[in-house]
Amino acid sequence: MSTKDIWSDDLLGRERDAEFVIDFLMGRYEERRTAGISGSYVLNINAEWGFGKSFFIERLARQLSQKHPTVVINAWKNDFSDDPYTMVVSEIDSVVSGLIPPRRSSNAEKARKALSVVRKNAGSILWSATKGAASTLSKKALGDVAEEIVDTVKAEFGDGSAGSSAIVDAVTVGLDHVAEGVTNASMEMLDALAQRAIKDYQTVKKSQDQFRESLAALLKAVDRVNRKRLPMFVFIDELDRCRPPYAVALLERIKHLFDVDEIIFVVATDTTQLSASINGLYGASFDSRRYLQRFFTRTFSLPTPPPERLIHATIEATGTNLRKWASFGVHPNHVEFLAQGSHHLGMSIREIQRTLDVLTGLTAAWRYDFPIQLSIMYPLICRYVRQEPIDDWLSNKWFQELTLTLSNWVVRERINSGGRGVEQNLRIRNLMNKFHEVTMKELREVYETENNNGAPDPISRHVRQAADREFQNRILTREKPFSVMRDYPQMIKYAGHLTLVNTIELDSSSQ
Repeated sequence: MSTKDIWSDDLLGRERDAEFVIDFLMGRYEERRTAGISGSYVLNINAEWGFGKSFFIERLARQLSQKHPTVVINAWKNDFSDDPYTMVVSEIDSVVSGLIPPRRSSNAEKARKALSVVRKNAGSILWSATKGAASTLSKKALGDVAEEIVDTVKAEFGDGSAGSSAIVDAVTVGLDHVAEGVTNASMEMLDALAQRAIKDYQTVKKSQDQFRESLAALLKAVDRVNRKRLPMFVFIDELDRCRPPYAVALLERIKHLFDVDEIIFVVATDTTQLSASINGLYGASFDSRRYLQRFFTRTFSLPTPPPERLIHATIEATGTNLRKWASFGVHPNHVEFLAQGSHHLGMSIREIQRTLDVLTGLTAAWRYDFPIQLSIMYPLICRYVRQEPIDDWLSNKWFQELTLTLSNWVVRERINSGGRGVEQNLRIRNLMNKFHEVTMKELREVYETENNNGAPDPISRHVRQAADREFQNRILTREKPFSVMRDYPQMIKYAGHLTLVNTIELDSSSQ
């Protein structure tokens, strides 16, 4: 598959970002090898939700997999386990074993033996962790069992009965004897316990060292029998959506257990969200950003996409039916219209995302045969997103001022500048007023009269055509006589409630 095919549905312009990231990682890999710098390299890909992190990670991994061993891990799908170490080992094992050719050769046999050693060392680490956890649980269980016996006896016989007191005293004395025995332990026993603890620590440390050494040997062995060259890339996505203890544990395992020269980790996160999760784990005063710097060698923040790309990507991701929209122009371009409108109204990227969230939700619920008038609907949504009132919008000064500058918003069909443009826009506003103030039948009569006064300008023609379509679809079917535009504010509020619960994210598998 060619690079062009891989990025064929790139809606946010991420291919160029990927080119830089690949050049940087390969260049830094060669620099570290030349300088004799050991250990893995961890690059953090940072971006807010909606900026295409998952799409970027998936396509970047697909491009690198053409030449390098590549592992892709969705951390959020695997955070049901307590220790992410098993998950990472399993994913690497799956990819590496598939790179060893089935044919009989000395190099292939060496690679298979190296894989066997890695599995053995991984098993040693897992056994040590399991044994330690089991020991801790068993000690806790002894205390829990004793307390449970006491509670059961009290519940069964009552606190004051002779039988109850005797059994409780026996259990308590038993526990006291255990405590006394520990207190009176000989120095030899304490020394033996200390030596055992040290031995267990050394065993775990040795297992970890052996695991890293065997993993490095395995990668080199696979490099000799497969056309894909080192380094190996391990991509980890959705880390910021994991349970905070799991996310922290995964970063710690990467740092300590997979610190191998030939591995490059690429970890995608919304760093702000991940920092907040870590603060929830360790407390608000904990410096979570500095803590994350311990794990990430460098961070690459995905550039903010232009509004046009963001709007286009949202529409594509949600499958919104554009036939339900109407915007100005002989050949209307809804994406350009919304982008220019967002710029004209001074909307931030976050606000644009929120307005699109409301607009696409509202469009899905639109049940009429005539389209939504974006020139009215979108400014109302923008105002709603900024938590400003949108009821009685025709009487509000802000909307009147907006209509006066409408020609600056419409790029392709710009009306004459100066006084002529203002005059036309005032006329448009009056037509919009009539949508509210008179019945559709009366409005049609007004339009027919205006049509006899000469050729209309593009915007006036657009408004008249929109009114005519609404008249044909509503009046003739005996629906209420006033324009649906009266209901726009309430529709927006309903869609706003919907999106608060079910937020659209562009960094899904479809971007």
